[in-house]
Amino acid sequence: MGSAATVANVPLILKNVWDDTITDYFNDEQPFMGLVKHDTSWDGLYRLITVATGGMAGRSATFGDAKANKSPTSYLQMQVGVRDNFATWSVDHKLITLSRNDRGALVRALTAQTEAATMKLKASQNFMNWRDGGGCVGRASSLSTTTATLYDLNDIRNFDIGDVIEFAGDSGVAAGGVCPASATITALNEDTGVITFDINIVTGIPGITATPYLFHKGDYNLAFYGVPAYCTLEAPGVGIVPSSVWGMLRTAYPTLLAGSRFTASNLLVVEAIKKALATAYRRKIETTHLFMPPEVFNDIEMSLQGQKRYVEEKVGGVGYQALVFTTQGGKSVKCYADADIPKNSTATTKYIFGLNLPEFKFHTAGEYPGWLNTVANGAGKFMTEQNANATEGRLGGYGQLYTNSPKQHWNLALT
Repeated sequence: MGSAATVANVPLILKNVWDDTITDYFNDEQPFMGLVKHDTSWDGLYRLITVATGGMAGRSATFGDAKANKSPTSYLQMQVGVRDNFATWSVDHKLITLSRNDRGALVRALTAQTEAATMKLKASQNFMNWRDGGGCVGRASSLSTTTATLYDLNDIRNFDIGDVIEFAGDSGVAAGGVCPASATITALNEDTGVITFDINIVTGIPGITATPYLFHKGDYNLAFYGVPAYCTLEAPGVGIVPSSVWGMLRTAYPTLLAGSRFTASNLLVVEAIKKALATAYRRKIETTHLFMPPEVFNDIEMSLQGQKRYVEEKVGGVGYQALVFTTQGGKSVKCYADADIPKNSTATTKYIFGLNLPEFKFHTAGEYPGWLNTVANGAGKFMTEQNANATEGRLGGYGQLYTNSPKQHWNLALT
């Protein structure tokens, strides 16, 4: 690690401690984030993504009809825009100065704050991966003075004490706007899904609805798009699902342009998955991975009993263990648990997502997460904070998740 720690070489220490491990730390326990294709080459404001919709009708048993019916392949286009995600934190300058000759104490101080910020960024990206881009992290089923009770108590994992929360009457994709006031979380109850705020939200948040959607301040309609933005939980134009995504109208051919939607129809989970895989096979969907809530994964694991088969996929220093299904043609489909896969807005339906994972791309402008500085060789990762006796760190990045083949994905509703 080199020489003893000093205030001057704080950036170098931070580089040595984190540069080789931050990607693995960020992807740990996030199988989708770890396994999805990454591309750091984004430049410019937009990516134009084309989706083939048909054409090439020049086929017939008679040559004349084949020639007369000839047409070019048709496409629709998405103009995909970049979204941002940031985490900032501070280390008190007095602490850095007092521990400048104690390398262990200084590294511990830096590591604790950096780890906490990375964990916050990691948690936000993982719930975004399984949301529609609106930024909603939970919906309240009821309000009572300073408290909100979540429809899905599992969504409480998306909140921390001290978070500043905004409220809206929609999930963010409709862009109707948030209420003109916010509240800070003072207590959380994981057993009941109750969030306590620092103010009376019923009277102190103008325009709040009886069952509002909740957002981290600044996220409304500005979050990264996730899988449900392209493989929608309802058909495009139904419920809260918009008819278009990135300017591409999807209502003319909902399964081609917004994925397929299946329902378990009172089947056992394993039977429902097998039926969905068979239907997907008929629709020429090449499913490679299944992602589902942990409770559903547990049900499958128990029901398979002696038929269980596991495989591990490794990315960098992180390994992900999967259950394996076999689909038509003898191909293997890997099955993962992901605690951030949401229920529907009223928590009455769980979902399994069947993806052709190579058809998704997580495209960023440079490394993500990355240190937000423009200084060479990692110097300047920490910078003097304005208006405070502290040194500030910044992590984050710019990018988007998208697919150029929405048809290759499906979801299965378990009511």
